Amino acid sequence: MSDKEHYHIIEKNGYGEFRQKGSKFQAYAYKINEIEDVSSIMSTLKSEHPKANHHCSAYRLGINDQIEYSSDDREPSGSAGKPILGVIKSSDLYNILIVVVRYFGGTQLGVPGLINAYKEAAGESIRNTNITQKRVMNEYLMECEYDVLNELYRISQRFEGSIQLITTDISPVILKFKIPRSKSLELESALKNEYPLNKHCRVLPPNH
Repeated sequence: MSDKEHYHIIEKNGYGEFRQKGSKFQAYAYKINEIEDVSSIMSTLKSEHPKANHHCSAYRLGINDQIEYSSDDREPSGSAGKPILGVIKSSDLYNILIVVVRYFGGTQLGVPGLINAYKEAAGESIRNTNITQKRVMNEYLMECEYDVLNELYRISQRFEGSIQLITTDISPVILKFKIPRSKSLELESALKNEYPLNKHCRVLPPNH
C-alpha cells in the first residue's frame, strides 16, 4: 500500500451465510488491530462451533507494514483461504479477519464449488457491515526540546496531524508525530524551511 492515501476498514463485525448442497458456510468478519486478536477470535469461534468440520480464514493487517494470511483448515489447497482473502482484497479492506465455519452436508462440492461457497459467504459477511474510509498516516518518531512543543502542536494542526507524547518527564521529550501521507512532503518542507526546529528537533530511526 506504498502510495495509497486512503484505505478502508469495517466499522463493526459482520455475519453472512451461504448454503450449498446441504453444507452450511457461516462467515464472520471482524475488525482487528493486532495479530494477537486473530488467535483470540479463532479460539472463541472454535469453542462456539465445536462440531464444525472446518474453520477457514484469512486476514489483512497493517497499512504500511502489511501482513496477509489465509488458511484452508484441511480443505483442498487454495479452495477456502485464498477465496476469502480475495474478497478482502477486492473490497480494499484492511485490519480485517474473516472466518468461514463450514458444516459439511454430506455431498462433496469439488474445488470449484468450494471456492464459490467460501467466496459467497465471505462476501455476504462484508455486505452485512459498514465500511468506512480512512486516511493513511505517516508516522515520525521525534526527539524535541520542551520549548518547541507548542510550535509543533501548531504545525500538527496546520497539516491535520496529531502528536502523541511518549516521554514527558525528561528533556528532550520523545513523541510520535502522525500526519496524512498526502501532506508529508509539505510538512517536511515546512520543518526545514519555515520553522527554526532543526536545532531543537530530530527524527529518530524507527527502531529507536
